[in-house]
Amino acid sequence: MGKSASNALDSDGISTLKYKIEDEEGRPLYTWLKARLPPAPARRKPNMWEQARGKLWSGMSGLAGGFGEAVAKKAQEFAAAREEKEEAQRDHVY
Repeated sequence: MGKSASNALDSDGISTLKYKIEDEEGRPLYTWLKARLPPAPARRKPNMWEQARGKLWSGMSGLAGGFGEAVAKKAQEFAAAREEKEEAQRDHVY
């Protein structure tokens, strides 16, 4: 099977899949098949530009994720403090 420029398969591969049926069992609603598939093709090693892009994205994700976590933590602290303040201001009847 050929691959496109985006490294995606050009076709689904169902019609061109090579396999060997090893076992078959008929069930009332379906047929169970055990098949042997060929080994997966070797992965292509990313070139220099793809490696650099991957490192850049992982660095940006880490930076953005850390910033997002800090904002979320501050928002939770603010909400908890506000709830405590509102609770203290309510009239309680016991």
